[in-house]
Amino acid sequence: MAVIRDIQIALRERGPQERIPWRKAKWFYLFILPWMIGFLVFTLGPVLSGIFMSFTNFDGMHFDKARFVGLYNYVEAFKDEQAWWGFNRVLYITVISMPLGMAISFIAAVLLTQRVRGRGMLRTIFYIPSILPITAVVWVWKLMMDNNYGLVNAALDAIKQGTYVRWLTEYPTQVLIMSSHFHSSLP
Repeated sequence: MAVIRDIQIALRERGPQERIPWRKAKWFYLFILPWMIGFLVFTLGPVLSGIFMSFTNFDGMHFDKARFVGLYNYVEAFKDEQAWWGFNRVLYITVISMPLGMAISFIAAVLLTQRVRGRGMLRTIFYIPSILPITAVVWVWKLMMDNNYGLVNAALDAIKQGTYVRWLTEYPTQVLIMSSHFHSSLP
């Protein structure tokens, strides 16, 4: 409550009509300018051009042949089985994978801040991947996903005899996504 009272007092002393001097404001805008340029060029620009191109027959190469086709591309996408497979994957990631990852991260954060037995060990285990070189992380993932002797296939074989998945040849994208997400989500 004391913090709220201090804020209220500071606002009363400052007054609503008092403005930030231009000297301070120009430094603010100067410091955020590189970020704004990067956002406009690398985020907003591609998003807007992608939306625009989705309404044309642009083939990715010839701008001069691009013509407006309206919702035709979307109608064709809803007819395509591969597009539906992609929609299902995006839905899975959005509805299941991301909330589950956020819940696990939240639980880990709560455990790391509470007084629980083994808190120091949990913090160490949680922090180690951020200090390991990326090559060591890739090597460990390669060993885990090995076709014959990997830890994941050993666990699958324990559940059902004779189950071996060639992770690195049949599902390389999923392994890459899992390993990069695991490595980047840790502090």
